[in-house]
Amino acid sequence: MKRLLREDLVLRGWEKLPYAVVERPHNGVTFVDARTFEALSLCDGQIDLSLPIISDEVRAIVEKLEEQGAVRRCEPGERLTPDQEYRRYQNRFVRTAHWSITGKCNYRCRHCYMSAPDAKLGEIDHDSMMDLARQIADCGILEVSLTGGEPLVRRDFMELVDALLSYRIRIAQIYTNGKLVDEKLLDQLEERGIRPEFNMSYDGTQGWHDWMRGVPGAGDAVLAAFDLCHERGFPTGAEMCLHQGNKHLLRESVSTLAAHHCESLKVNPVADTDTWERLGEDRSLTLEETFEVYLDYIPCFYEDGAPLGLHLGGFFMGRSGSGDWTIPNIGKHPEEPRRVRVAGDVRPRAPDALPVPGGADAAVHGAVVHADAGKVPAGHRDRLEAGSVRLGVPLAHRYARERAVGAQPRVRPVRAPRRMRWRVPRERAVHRP
Repeated sequence: MKRLLREDLVLRGWEKLPYAVVERPHNGVTFVDARTFEALSLCDGQIDLSLPIISDEVRAIVEKLEEQGAVRRCEPGERLTPDQEYRRYQNRFVRTAHWSITGKCNYRCRHCYMSAPDAKLGEIDHDSMMDLARQIADCGILEVSLTGGEPLVRRDFMELVDALLSYRIRIAQIYTNGKLVDEKLLDQLEERGIRPEFNMSYDGTQGWHDWMRGVPGAGDAVLAAFDLCHERGFPTGAEMCLHQGNKHLLRESVSTLAAHHCESLKVNPVADTDTWERLGEDRSLTLEETFEVYLDYIPCFYEDGAPLGLHLGGFFMGRSGSGDWTIPNIGKHPEEPRRVRVAGDVRPRAPDALPVPGGADAAVHGAVVHADAGKVPAGHRDRLEAGSVRLGVPLAHRYARERAVGAQPRVRPVRAPRRMRWRVPRERAVHRP
C-alpha cells in the first residue's frame, strides 16, 4: 500500500508556518495541520502505509487525501521529484516580491519618484540580478511582479524571466508603460508557457496621458498595447493618476479603457514626489477634492454597467459587470462586514451603527476615524450610500444638518502628510458579529 503525492503538489514550510502544500504552476498555497502534513509526507512512493508502525489515524487521512485527488496509488519505482520534496525556509512566509529591476525608463513622467528618465538610480548589473533572483528563491517567495523604471528596457529582461522560471517562481504581473509591448515580447512569454498580467498606466483621454508621461503618442501606444494583449489572451490592468487636469475625465477614461479590453483599473491621486512638485503645474488634488471625484463617479460606474473592475484608491472597489462592491477597511455588500480597519488619529466613541441589507445590524465599537486620519474626511461619510448602507458617523450627521440649513460645514479640507499618504492602514479595531 504505497501512495504518491500528485505531480503538481510540492511540500514547503516557513518559520511559524512549517506545514504547507504548494500547487504548481500558479503556486497556490494551502497551510495544513501537522497530522495532515505527516500523512502527505508519507506519500512518497517508497513507504508502505500498511506497516503496523503507521497509525490508523494517518491511514484514514491518506484515504481521505486520495478521495480528494491529492495523492494516488503509485507504480513500482515511482518517486517524488526533487521539487516535490519537503523544503523549509529559514524566514517568515512572504508570498510575493514586487521587484524593481531597473531605474531607467523611456518616458519622462511628471511624477516619477526615482528620476527614471535621467537614470538617476541606474541599473544593477546582470550578475548581481541573477544572484538576487537566487536569493528570492532561497526565501521561498512564490510570486514576483516586475516593475522599474520601465522593466522592458533591460536588455537582459528575458534572461531574468528565465532565471525566475527556473526556480519555479510565478511571474504574476509586469508593470509597464506599454510602449515596448509587441508581438515579439508576447511570443517570447508564450514560448515559456506564461501569460502574466500587463499592468499599464493610463492617465486620461484628451491628451492628458501624453501630458503626464512626457511623450507624444503615449496614449495611443498604451491603448494599442491593451488591444494586442487582449488579442493574444494576456490579462491586463491599468492605473490612473488623478489630478486637477483629468479629474473631470474619469468616466470617459474608464469607458475608453473598457473599450480597449482593459480588465481592471486602480485610481489614485498623484503622489507628491519631488518631480511632481517641480513639473505638476500645481495640479494636485486635496483629499477632499479626491473623494468628491470618487463619490460623484460611483453612480456613473453602475450606470455604465460596471465595465471593468474598479479600485478607487483604498476607498471603493467594484466588480466588473456586477452590482457587488466593497468599501475597503469597512465591509462588503451585501454580506455582513467581518472586520473594520481604521487608521490615523483614533478617538474613543460610542458604537456607530452600520446597517447592512439582508443582515442584522453590526456595530463598530470603540473608535471612529478622525478627519485628520488621511482616510475619508468626516464631512463626506454621509454620502457613502449604496442602497440602505450608510456609515453612521456622528460627524457626518452634523455635517449633513449644517449643509441642510445652509451653514458652512465646519470640516476643513485635509491633506495627509506627504510621506504618509495612501499607505495601507494598520488594523486597529476588529468587529466580528
